[in-house]
Amino acid sequence: TSTVSAIVGLGFKDHSVVGNGIDPSDKDDTINIRTIPVFGMYQPDAIAYYEVAGQGYIVSANEGDARDYDAYSEEERIKDLTLDATAFPNAAALQENEEIGRLNITTANGDTDGDGEFEELYSYGGRSFSIWNASTGALVWDSGDDLETITAAQYPNDFNSGNDENNDFEGRSDNKGPEPEAVEMVVNGDSIYALVGLERIGGVIVYNVTNPTSPRFIQYVNNRDFSVVNAELNGVTNDSIGDLGVEDVLYIPEVGTNSSTHYVVTSNEISGTITVFEMNGLVNVGTEEAISETAWSVYPNPTNGLLRSNKVDDYTILDLSGKIVSQFNQVQLINLGDLNSGLYLIKNSAGEVKKVSKQ
Repeated sequence: TSTVSAIVGLGFKDHSVVGNGIDPSDKDDTINIRTIPVFGMYQPDAIAYYEVAGQGYIVSANEGDARDYDAYSEEERIKDLTLDATAFPNAAALQENEEIGRLNITTANGDTDGDGEFEELYSYGGRSFSIWNASTGALVWDSGDDLETITAAQYPNDFNSGNDENNDFEGRSDNKGPEPEAVEMVVNGDSIYALVGLERIGGVIVYNVTNPTSPRFIQYVNNRDFSVVNAELNGVTNDSIGDLGVEDVLYIPEVGTNSSTHYVVTSNEISGTITVFEMNGLVNVGTEEAISETAWSVYPNPTNGLLRSNKVDDYTILDLSGKIVSQFNQVQLINLGDLNSGLYLIKNSAGEVKKVSKQ
């Protein structure tokens, strides 16, 4: 009918509640996901829809964004505000850089009595993805502090990195964290998965959301190579770092291919790359085995020098006689530039071996 049927406000996420914590400081030199007296505004970027037993649900990737223009800006750091003494009796301590002083918040909300002092604090996004009742708009489930907790466990040295450089530990802790950007649904038999793309640190997080009130984390896949440092100084391009800035995630079921394989495609705005992942473990209905990267591969092959793996790992380079000629630890980018032209063997930590040609 070309009419708006309803406008539903999503409300706010209370970061003072256990399980809803965040790491709010980029200046404390440590991973510290904790509860703080701040509300997060549910500001989805991508949303998706699915049904369970006839009930519709909306999944939102709660990225967040500020209105920051030449004519108007609402963005400010907590340390630069005047906090109401009654609401925040420990204001001075809270406003330290190592606490929540560096956290970006909006000035459009929070000064409840208009006296120039803030009684409440509202930050951008939820650092989460949420499931909402499509009929009522009610919150069914939120991932809480899962996204920061999961990425911290897998990448403790690169936690909350930005997407425009490496060596950026905690670079986004004060500003929306990992930034869940994209979401795609996978329906396979009786099982339903949500694929959530993270714009800043990168990668895709996979959850089984068959039960909307109790989703389960399955896997986090990120093909970014954090070992590439000082990219501009060394003349290393984004191609050698991998994907930067996941913007969208697309699921291609087996019916859309010429085989029985399922795929996930990510488009990445900062690196200007598109990556195709193979999905495994979806043959048996209900399996939680994994949605995973394709089997180990290296490319380009032949190579003029730089060889890239699709997995961070330890690699040993051998000549055809079995003699070790080079070794690399916990990398994706393998530089064969010092080797003579010819055929070599590359072995990963699992003992798998591939033949590569150095031109």
